[in-house]
Amino acid sequence: MYNTIYLEKLLNLKKNLSVKLITGCRGVGKTTLLKMFANYLKNNGVSDKEIIFIDFERETILDFNTLYEYISKKVAGLENAYILLDEIDSVENWEKAVIALFTGLPVEIYATGADERVLTQKMKKLLTDNCDVLEMYPLSFAEFLKVQDNEKPSEESFEKFTNFGSMSFIVEENTSEETKKRLLNGICYETFFRDAVIKHSLRDADLFRGIVYFLAKHIGQPIRTKNIVEYFKSINKKVTIFTVDNYLNIIDKIGILRKIHRYDVNEEKILNGGENFYCVDTGILNALSNFEGVEKIGLIKNLVVSELLRNGYEVRVAKLGAMNIDFMAVSKGKKIYIQVLPDDNSKTITELLRPLHKLSAETEKILISSEPLKIKGNVKNITITDFLLNYFVKK
Repeated sequence: MYNTIYLEKLLNLKKNLSVKLITGCRGVGKTTLLKMFANYLKNNGVSDKEIIFIDFERETILDFNTLYEYISKKVAGLENAYILLDEIDSVENWEKAVIALFTGLPVEIYATGADERVLTQKMKKLLTDNCDVLEMYPLSFAEFLKVQDNEKPSEESFEKFTNFGSMSFIVEENTSEETKKRLLNGICYETFFRDAVIKHSLRDADLFRGIVYFLAKHIGQPIRTKNIVEYFKSINKKVTIFTVDNYLNIIDKIGILRKIHRYDVNEEKILNGGENFYCVDTGILNALSNFEGVEKIGLIKNLVVSELLRNGYEVRVAKLGAMNIDFMAVSKGKKIYIQVLPDDNSKTITELLRPLHKLSAETEKILISSEPLKIKGNVKNITITDFLLNYFVKK
């Protein structure tokens, strides 16, 4: 079920004359999707020698010249071939080999990597109009319910979705909560941290883990480098602003925690500093905080961001004068402004509605809450479950 959704999307891209990039964080199912695609090709008459599958975690191909020569020899004499490259960003200057293969040989190329922004930027810089990107996400709440054979949402199913997320290795296994925690810790600590330390030659793995833990505990809150430095000083660990900034940029590139920039609505520009971080999956988010209790408002905001990104929206944290709006989401020129109401009454409805009412009447404005509310004006009230299940279906 999980990867079948993406296989259909990949097959829809197959007809395009382009390099196909499949992106997404570790554990989301990119490798499984490539293998499913290889089986699809075999079942539709493509021979084994016409399918070249390279897993760069197993192969010792480290540079683009070696990669180009290796594949050139494999496809020599073939009328057509399918090149499936798993974790392509492990190869230095990989894009040079991909461009040369795509433009010079009768091949179709499908490649996976973690960071959609980095992969796309490199490809489109050299191959402007012939690059398609399929970004993979954990399952939506609606897809999660189908996998769980539970078509109707319940408080129990929403709690499972929020606590343990919807990565493929979680939803497709009928396991205990302790086993799910172990699996999530594995992807975080044995894969995420290990890869970061090795790939980016990190000198202080403990500091890196500490920064990730800090971000997880403060999910959906403004993050300033000086606050992180002060936190580590309070626990008697000396760090520099330069090192923290460098590690924050690496965290953003890896793709499990993503930076959401602030945007000044009046000035119409992105602001530096005070960015928010959000996690690709709430199960991973809980694991990154050692299951010590991420605040509920942070988890709900994380679900909102994930759903917006999954549906193709670019997301910002909005500033309107001295007031803040949780999210400004943009897709195809259309903007949505969203506030999320905490359950703990730390912010009043009036306080959250004030900046929304300052926006033009034509602008779509939403207040997301746990339970339905009666509010006046042209702001829509949507419960979090309705937002996750129905909002984009109705659009």
